[in-house]
Amino acid sequence: MSLHPPYVDIHTHRSGEHADVLSVLNLMAGECPEPVCTPYYSLGIHPWQLLQYDVATLKSRMTRDIQRLKPMAIGEIGLDRAVAVPIPIQQEILGWQEQLALQYNLPLIHHVVRANDLMLERAKKYPGFVRVIHGFAGKPTEALQYVGAGFMLSLGAVLFDTKRQAAESIKSIPAEHLFLETDESSFSIKEVYARAASLRNETEEELRIRIFDNFARIFIRK
Repeated sequence: MSLHPPYVDIHTHRSGEHADVLSVLNLMAGECPEPVCTPYYSLGIHPWQLLQYDVATLKSRMTRDIQRLKPMAIGEIGLDRAVAVPIPIQQEILGWQEQLALQYNLPLIHHVVRANDLMLERAKKYPGFVRVIHGFAGKPTEALQYVGAGFMLSLGAVLFDTKRQAAESIKSIPAEHLFLETDESSFSIKEVYARAASLRNETEEELRIRIFDNFARIFIRK
């Protein structure tokens, strides 16, 4: 039995089991496999789904699936200015899912595209939630804004993109606010950890311990 904490992949679309990796599989309401192949998964109505289905249909599917599957987080949910769905409708479905998070005592995993201002405003207006920004790719100043508002930030393949500022941002994110992920990328979570540890001037072991502590604190509820 390993004495090392597992690698935590807080947001992935790939199913599969590895003894030293704890992966949180992302599921979208109404599109869940049967049975789910992992004990760790999040469930939510993605903003993109609003292009395909009406709000009532999505709420019905989400209500059914959350009762059936009992996820460990609500997500990925959020705000996306790049999708052709009016922001008020996105905010309505986001607010409804926030209420589910309160009802089931679950953290939130957020999808945010060109809407950092709206998400920060929302967190200020509706405090009390544990919020994780998945796929964070912003500037160091944006990272510090989120951290100051109490968010967790999860980074992944963007750390390998030298044209983006995420590689600088991760250096300034306090360890207690950090997660790592693979999302839909071709990188393994071990490659992401190695890159993150190098950028932060830490060992992979230190990073594994700190991120697993974050996972245990937020996702393993007594």
